[in-house]
Amino acid sequence: MKKGVVATSLVMLAITATMLTAHGGKTHDENDSTEVEAQVPSDSAQEAARLELFASINASYQTIKPILMRSCYDCHSNQTHFPWYYKIPGPKQLIDSDIKEANTHVNFSNDFPFSGHGKLGETLKAIREEIDE
Repeated sequence: MKKGVVATSLVMLAITATMLTAHGGKTHDENDSTEVEAQVPSDSAQEAARLELFASINASYQTIKPILMRSCYDCHSNQTHFPWYYKIPGPKQLIDSDIKEANTHVNFSNDFPFSGHGKLGETLKAIREEIDE
């Protein structure tokens, strides 16, 4: 699969995720600093719709997952395949440190929505920028 197809797929995921989390049906209030993604759905029907949308996005994500597994999983998942020199003191500590930091940014282990320290939209944008780079 070409890089452009992956980037397009990630953009589609970002748009869908943004539509899901945007505003929770509420309007802006200038004094309201509540983060959109921190809002809890007000009823079980809204939560069910959210989970259904995430399941749909995750199904689409499965088409690009093999590419991420090849290119990203060694650092951004719990499924690392270590290089032959991993057991050498020095490189081992450096690799462990890099993987720990990478997983704080984004972890693909549990599929979509990805875990990490950023908001979902920000994470998808960062992935897109990394692919473009």
